[in-house]
Amino acid sequence: MTHVDGRITAEPQRRSMLTLGCVALAIPLALYAWTGSNMRYTGDDYCYAGLFRQRGFWETIRSTYLGPSPFNGNRYSLTLFSGLAGMVGPAASAALPAMAIWTGVAGLTFGSGAAARAFSFRFSRLERLLAAEGIVFYTLAMSPELAQSLYWRSAMLPYFLPLVLLTIIGGIILDQARQRRPPRLWLGATFALALLAGGFSETAAALQFTALALAFIFILSARRRGGRHFPWGSRILALALAGTVLALVLLAASPANEYVLAGSETTTRLVTLLPMSAFHAYLFLHGLAFRQWLPALALFFLFFWLALGVALRHTPIQPASWRHLVPVAALPAVVWLALILATMLPSAYAQSSYPVGRALTTSTFASTLAIAGYGTLAGIYTAGRLPGSKFVGLTVSVVFLAAATLAPLMASRSAWSELGQYRRWSQFWDARDRQIQEMRSRGDSEVEVVFVDKIIPDVAELQPDAGFWYNNCAEWYYDLESLSASLPGWDQ
Repeated sequence: MTHVDGRITAEPQRRSMLTLGCVALAIPLALYAWTGSNMRYTGDDYCYAGLFRQRGFWETIRSTYLGPSPFNGNRYSLTLFSGLAGMVGPAASAALPAMAIWTGVAGLTFGSGAAARAFSFRFSRLERLLAAEGIVFYTLAMSPELAQSLYWRSAMLPYFLPLVLLTIIGGIILDQARQRRPPRLWLGATFALALLAGGFSETAAALQFTALALAFIFILSARRRGGRHFPWGSRILALALAGTVLALVLLAASPANEYVLAGSETTTRLVTLLPMSAFHAYLFLHGLAFRQWLPALALFFLFFWLALGVALRHTPIQPASWRHLVPVAALPAVVWLALILATMLPSAYAQSSYPVGRALTTSTFASTLAIAGYGTLAGIYTAGRLPGSKFVGLTVSVVFLAAATLAPLMASRSAWSELGQYRRWSQFWDARDRQIQEMRSRGDSEVEVVFVDKIIPDVAELQPDAGFWYNNCAEWYYDLESLSASLPGWDQ
């Protein structure tokens, strides 16, 4: 037992609960990774693989950035990573979901540790792991299109992977900003990572720029008030911002944009763009509140319980009056709304429309951080009012952790029920791939194979019509003159 200002915290019991929480969150994340291991090529994946096979690695990156292509060629990081994945083959699509999940957990664990050191509070490894798993899980669980955002490589790379890289950038900034003079290697890595992360998509780049800009303003404001906690904070943030701005310039300057936006009704007037984006932000938050209130509440409870335990280990913050609490609670709301608005701007400009579901992964990530932040504030505030009773503290822990683990257990059940369908799809895909490879090796240039139904919602598979554009991309990949998927077998 540990005595803190008359309060008793049961550390052994808390460690057990932390372990239970980590396991509860790891189960659905592991199931997501397992399901993703059944992915192969589908949709735009064929187009990336086909072009890289026909034109070569560097020529594809150059030509798609400068001219027309079957995908958004201005997204240079997306093209680069798609080419690297193409060198591995379809197995890369199977490995990427798990890599993205666990890299995200590792990045957030590193970032939370850097935050603990920067602000001088104790944050155990289990607590950091639980917080990291919570952010990754609830971002995925509350995303409108989980299958596209995580399993489909051509959507995971532009929307989920940049968020993973952003957490790593944030961790590096927090870790190095407190140094008297960070090594040049870390400064260069910060700039390079920001440039790389910003090149995956316009939506992710807009979120990244807004988050870094707000952090930069915060650092400058703290410095003007005499804060000296981050001697290099403004400089390393400036490097990250510079990399992000350069990424936005490269995305906007690509000649490929002419072909992407051809025929689209673009909104160029600021007076129209901002109200439309604000309305779309309202629609997203409305949907979050009415469709995702249960996981959002569980996320709040999780970080409430985490912050409560951390706060009780330190000198408890004296209960603040509501008059002083309102400004503290208002700041995260302003940041949250700014981030959501930023994620709505690219779609409003390019298509004058609400973002597609996979793009809303960025908005969901911002919301996950905001809800976790409010849970943290509530936990810190409650620590100053909690009675010094072991029974009360244990009861609060059990109730809140039980509520926080309910959502991942429900998600695990849903993921398990979908696993069989993905495994069946991968078996059919592998058999079809072997058949095509064998027929091509025999000299056949016109191939007919079994029709396999789509596995990712709203993403088409190869069709009976050999003229379908995904079929054409697959023809480039397999080096065929004609490829049609019209034979029976999937439904038998």
